[in-house]
Amino acid sequence: IKLRFEGGVNNRSAETSVPNGQVRAAVNVDVDAAGRISRRLGYTRRATGATHSLFASVAELLAVNGNDLKAYDANLSATTVLAGVGEADISYAHVGTAVIWSNGTLIRRINVDLEDEPHALDCPSQPTLTAVANGGLTAGKYQVAVTYKSATGEESGSSVAHVVQVSDGQAIQLSNIAQHSSAAYVSVYATRCDGEELLHVRNLPNGTASYILTEQQRGKRLRTQFLEPMPPGQIIRYMHGRLFVADDAMLRWSAPLRPGLGDPEDYIGFTGRITMIEPVGDGQQAGAYISAEHVTNPDKAAVYYVAGANPDKWLSVRAYSSGAVLGSAAQVPGEIAGLKDYSGNVPVWLSQNGMFCVGLPGGVVKELSRNRFVAIANGKSAATLIRAKDGVDQMVTAVRGGSTSGAVATDAVTVTVTSNGVTT
Repeated sequence: IKLRFEGGVNNRSAETSVPNGQVRAAVNVDVDAAGRISRRLGYTRRATGATHSLFASVAELLAVNGNDLKAYDANLSATTVLAGVGEADISYAHVGTAVIWSNGTLIRRINVDLEDEPHALDCPSQPTLTAVANGGLTAGKYQVAVTYKSATGEESGSSVAHVVQVSDGQAIQLSNIAQHSSAAYVSVYATRCDGEELLHVRNLPNGTASYILTEQQRGKRLRTQFLEPMPPGQIIRYMHGRLFVADDAMLRWSAPLRPGLGDPEDYIGFTGRITMIEPVGDGQQAGAYISAEHVTNPDKAAVYYVAGANPDKWLSVRAYSSGAVLGSAAQVPGEIAGLKDYSGNVPVWLSQNGMFCVGLPGGVVKELSRNRFVAIANGKSAATLIRAKDGVDQMVTAVRGGSTSGAVATDAVTVTVTSNGVTT
């Protein structure tokens, strides 16, 4: 007998009325698109100790093993990237060839050579500024600030600009110039006489303790003034040219094309802890889905849609009336999510009501398998992977905590009672 269940699992119909082509439960088996059943392969333990926060980077598998962040090669041989990161779950984001990660306490970067490094250079302290003789400056006020710069051109936020009053013909001496172990240069910026715009003067090799600023040609405008390293958070995503960080109920974002730096004033507050940030679409259809809990009423957790690539112009729209389970979201090709006419990636997630959802460009949320299957409800957290094997694409989600959804049909019970020879 060849069994086929084209409709997959149905736990929303009573066990006595499951439609043809569907099955009440399927344990340790795979069901393909044609309804064919095959036995699911077993598993082999490849890492000892508690392991979590798996992430497929460009060439390696990243995961927390014990208290250490490790990289695993194709043979699952491990290299420790950073020891002592703790047991908290990690969120990751691809940014070019690097990976930025955060666990709510730390935020760091892993470069292409699997080396741990700061995700951004710290802002330097302001050097001591003194007016000195023999510099050729015009009498007046000058503002001076400095930044750090890496060998690859990545620049930090600036020191707080200070004002120096000079007399005609004087110079400005910078002393006590702070150093940074990850910087290659200290960049000096200054205004013109009585000016407001900080312009590039010179790159000093890291280790230079003092410098005398005289009248000379100015260069490009300082573009990182008032920017600071992005803070840690429970979720990070890189989308539309910016890094987004969910810091509890605050959503913060970086400056465009500067994923490590952001303005501390750039944020949006939500009703409670953010549990999902997922981009969707591009160009005119660019947007994102954001899920947030409700600080006083868990039943009011929801998923919001924001349109556009510029968060300064966002208007949030309530897109789905149940929040996403933290960690359950993943990006999948539209065809895997059942969208025949959309080839781009879309976010899919498990909602607190137990429904798997897909977010479409434009803010429309669809429930997958709404009429036949509902998963665990009220999950505390989850992890999702997309598995492709033997022509079968699967979204596999492991849920921590939770309960049986009220949408699951209860089992029927048939009872035969015999009493005093009478059967009822």
